[in-house]
Amino acid sequence: MNLNRLVLKSMKKNITQYYLYFFALIFSVTLSFSFITMQYNEATQSVLTGVLAVTGFKVATVILYFIITCFVLYANHLFMKRRTQELGLYQLIGMHKSLVVRIIAVENSLLFAGAVSIGIALGFLVSRLFGMILLFIVKETVVVQLTFSGEALKQTLVMFMLLLMIVIVQTAWIIYRSTLLHLFTATKQADEKITSFKISHMLLGIVGVLLIGYGYQKSTVLFSGTQSGDTLFRNMVVILATTIGGTYLVFRYSVSLVMNMLRKHKKGFLTIKDVMAVTPVMHRMKENARSLTIITTLTGLSVGILSLSYISYYSAEVNAKNTSPYPYTLMNDDTIFLQQLEKQNIPYRNDKYHVKLVDVDLTSVIENEDATSTYVLPLSDYQQFAPKKQLASNESMLIGMSNFLQGALTVNEHTPFQLANTTLTITEVNDDFAISQSLVAQSPILVVPDQLFEKLDVPLAHVQQGITLINDTDEPVAERLFATITTGREYYVGENNKRTLKIQSQHQIITQRIGEFGIIIFITAFLGLALLITTGSILYFKQMAEAEDEKTMYTTLRKIGFDTTDMMKGIYLKQLYNFGVPLLIGLLHSFFAVKSGWFFFGTELVAPLLITITVYTVLYILFAGLTIQYYRRVIKQSL
Repeated sequence: MNLNRLVLKSMKKNITQYYLYFFALIFSVTLSFSFITMQYNEATQSVLTGVLAVTGFKVATVILYFIITCFVLYANHLFMKRRTQELGLYQLIGMHKSLVVRIIAVENSLLFAGAVSIGIALGFLVSRLFGMILLFIVKETVVVQLTFSGEALKQTLVMFMLLLMIVIVQTAWIIYRSTLLHLFTATKQADEKITSFKISHMLLGIVGVLLIGYGYQKSTVLFSGTQSGDTLFRNMVVILATTIGGTYLVFRYSVSLVMNMLRKHKKGFLTIKDVMAVTPVMHRMKENARSLTIITTLTGLSVGILSLSYISYYSAEVNAKNTSPYPYTLMNDDTIFLQQLEKQNIPYRNDKYHVKLVDVDLTSVIENEDATSTYVLPLSDYQQFAPKKQLASNESMLIGMSNFLQGALTVNEHTPFQLANTTLTITEVNDDFAISQSLVAQSPILVVPDQLFEKLDVPLAHVQQGITLINDTDEPVAERLFATITTGREYYVGENNKRTLKIQSQHQIITQRIGEFGIIIFITAFLGLALLITTGSILYFKQMAEAEDEKTMYTTLRKIGFDTTDMMKGIYLKQLYNFGVPLLIGLLHSFFAVKSGWFFFGTELVAPLLITITVYTVLYILFAGLTIQYYRRVIKQSL
C-alpha cells in the first residue's frame, strides 16, 4: 500500500475525530481572512485613515494571529492525543517514526488546503458583515460592498503556511518523544490518583483564596495616592502574579479540598451524581488546574479590556461635552463667528466666563495634590450654568472634578484655607463642567463669591464665550459657518501661553470621539469574540475528549441499571464546574481590574460592565449547552 492510499484510509477511519480539528481550522481562516479583507474594503477605509486606526488594526492582526496559532496548536495536540493508539500501532507493525510523521504531515496538508479554501470563501462573505458593524459603531452611513482583496489572500496564505509548518513540527515532536507504551496508555491514564485528605492540600487551597483576595484588595487602592511609575508597575505585577497564582492554587487544591471533604462526609457512599461529576474531575485535577487557570485568566483579561473599551465608547459623548460644554466655544474677544450668526439672522445666547489663575495653597484641602496655583471662577459666572447655586462670603465650591480626579484626589470639605487674606471652606464638590476641560488643562476650578473674585489682584487668564443657539433648526447652518471660520485656527492658552487649543464645535468633538473609540471598541470586541470562541471551543473540545474517554464507564453504569436521566444529573454538575467556575472567577477578576481604574476611560461603569458580562455569560452558556448535548448523545450510544 503506497503512502497516498494509506493517508486516505487513515483520514476515512478518523473522520469522526477530524471534523473537530477541521472546524477549528475553518473557523481560524474565516476569522483572519474576514478581518484582513475588511481593512482593504473601500467603504471601511474611509474611517481607517488616522494613525490610531491604522496602528490599532495592525496590532490587532498580530494578536489575532497569536490567538489563532495557540488555538490550532491546542486543537492539534488534542487530536493527536486521541490518535495515540493508532500511532503506536503504526510503529508496532514496523513503520519508522519518520514515515508516521510523513503520513500525519500529508493529512495535515490536505486538511489545511480544504480548510483554507472553505475559510476564505466564508471569510469573504462575513467581511461585509463586519464592515457594516464597524461603520454602524462609528455612526457612518456608507454602503459596504463585497470586495475580494488580493493582499488579504496573500497574507492569509502566508500565515497558514507558516502555521502548517508549526503544526507539523509539533506533530513530529509528539511522535519522536513518545514511547510505544505511552502511546498505548495515554488516553487511559488519569493524571492524578484520588488520594486521602492531606493537610498540605488544605493549606495550599487556603493560600490560593488568600492570594486572590490580596490581589483584589491591592487593585482597589492601585491608583490611590501619589506614586512613581516604577512603584505603579511593581504593584501591577504583584496583582497579576498573586491573582493568577491564586487562581491556579484554587483549581489545583481548593477544589481538591472541597471534593475530598465531600467524599469524607459521605463516608465513601457516592451517588450516581458524584460518580459522574466528582470522580472524573478529581482524576484530571492537574490537567484541569492548568487549562482552567489559563481559560479563567484569558476570560478575565478579555472581559476587562472589552469593558474598558466600551466604557470609553459609552462615555464618548459625555467626555466630549466636558471638553466643550457649549455647542460652540470662543475665546476672549473673538466675535467673528457671532457676526456671521447675526448676518444669517440666527439668534443665540452668549454666556461669558471670566477665569483667573491664582496662587493658593490647597494641600490641606486636597490630598495627593501639590499644585500651587488654581483656576478661580466668580459665582455669578457659574450661575449661568447652574442658576440655583449660592455661596456665603466664606464659602467656595470645587467644580470640574472628573471621575479620574475624584478617584485620584481626596477633597477634605469644610477644611479652612486662605485666599486673598480670606478664610474659606469648600462646601461642595461636583463634576459640573462649565469651563472647557481643554482650557484649564483638566484641572478642577474653584468657584468663589464675586466680591472675593474682584479682590484677586491678578489679570484674567481667559474669557470663555459659550454660545447656544436659540433654535435647533439653525444648527446645520451654524455648524457650516463655525467649521469655515475656525478651520486651522488655534488659541494659545495656559500659563505664559504655553499650550495651544484647537477650536472645534461640540458636534465635531463628539463625532471625532465616537469615531476614535468606535474603532477601538470594534477591535477589542473582535479580538474578545475570537478569544471567547477560542476558550469556549477549547473547553468544548476538551469535554468531548473526556466524554469519549469515559464511554466505557457509561456503558458499565447503564448495564447495572442507571438510565440517561440519572447520569445526566452528574453531567450537569460537572459542566457547572468546567464552565461555570472559570466564568465566575474570570468575571470577578475582570470586575476588580476594571473597577480599579475605570475612571481613566469614561464616566459610566455599571452599564458597560453589565452588558459585557451578560454577553460573555450567554455565550458561555451556549458552549455549555452544546457540551451537555454531546454528553447526552454519547451516553445514549454507550449501550
